[in-house]
Amino acid sequence: MIPFLNKHGWSLREDIAQDGSWRSYARVEKGDKTAILMHVEQNVPGHATADFIRIGEWLNAIGLNAPDIYEAEDEYLLIEDFGDLSFKAAIQNGQGADQLYTLAHEVLTTLSICECPLEMPNYYESNVHKKRRWIIDYYLPTKRD
Repeated sequence: MIPFLNKHGWSLREDIAQDGSWRSYARVEKGDKTAILMHVEQNVPGHATADFIRIGEWLNAIGLNAPDIYEAEDEYLLIEDFGDLSFKAAIQNGQGADQLYTLAHEVLTTLSICECPLEMPNYYESNVHKKRRWIIDYYLPTKRD
């Protein structure tokens, strides 16, 4: 990670929360600019940097806003930092819930009406689904006893 950052003139600022996938994230900085460093486990199906890039390109093509990619190399992507303000925090800070949920509805509507030309893995066969099943298969039975 450090050689990749050094090569492109960035330095590590902080690790940030993971998303339950095989990816890991850190916020990096170069002067007064920040970005997100994403480390992608290449040997996990559906988690290659090329997958992230092609899905981002499609999202941008249909009018949504995927992060810009500043640098891409093997298992690392340096991407636009959208910040870390969640819907919940935005609402608590005074942002109108109606406006935020309308925006979310518009994004979901756009995704539902646009035909996706990308070959996507079947969710029920994916690593994500299999890992989520562990809760049902192993944890919930312990709570029924």
